[in-house]
Amino acid sequence: RYRKLLDQGGADYLFTPVTPERLLGSISRTFARSENKQTGTLVTFISCGGGSGGSTVAQNAAVLLSQVPNKRVMLLDFDIYTGSVTLNFDVHPVKGLRDLMRDPKSINPKEIARLAQDRSGSLQILCSPPTLEPGFALKADHFIDILDHARTLVDFVVIDMPGSWSLLHNKMLAMSERVGLVAT
Repeated sequence: RYRKLLDQGGADYLFTPVTPERLLGSISRTFARSENKQTGTLVTFISCGGGSGGSTVAQNAAVLLSQVPNKRVMLLDFDIYTGSVTLNFDVHPVKGLRDLMRDPKSINPKEIARLAQDRSGSLQILCSPPTLEPGFALKADHFIDILDHARTLVDFVVIDMPGSWSLLHNKMLAMSERVGLVAT
């Protein structure tokens, strides 16, 4: 049971009776561990239909957040086939988010930082070039891994979600600290 709890994100396991000293000690140890770094805030924008403007709102929010002094922002375009971020920001990624999804073993903070393009000193963009190639099976867990690593790199991770609803949307709603639903 203890290992299962740790695999699900638990940091400690306390047996009864729990004294205040034991509880405070557990909390102190948990926050003192180096793996518990400060993580960026997830801000997700979901379009409630094609043409509702969700991508425009997400992109403008990322730019505005990047203007807050001493804050770094990463904009992730999760529409990995026809995303508008490449067009609106005039970026031309050779490799991007779609390539990370194809090779989940490469998902780590160093690779994410390498693939993200600097738009300004405080705004990075991680997207994929538009393509007409056929899609492949996307796993929500790979998106989650990318987000977990991206959060360690910046103060805000702004996510532009495509309009079609899926299991990934459910997970984004559960993970995000802020969610914007954009509808006409």
